[in-house]
Amino acid sequence: MNLLNFLDTLYIAPDTPHQLSNPFEEPFGFFCIVNARRDKPKILK
Repeated sequence: MNLLNFLDTLYIAPDTPHQLSNPFEEPFGFFCIVNARRDKPKILK
């Protein structure tokens, strides 16, 4: 498990399956910056 801290930056390459989860009680938020037309969510099979 990798932990992110305040103001950390995480890069996830295009077409890489991923999931973010928060194991703590404190709220967790993030900005997801994508091209909405090009980077539509895909269902994994």
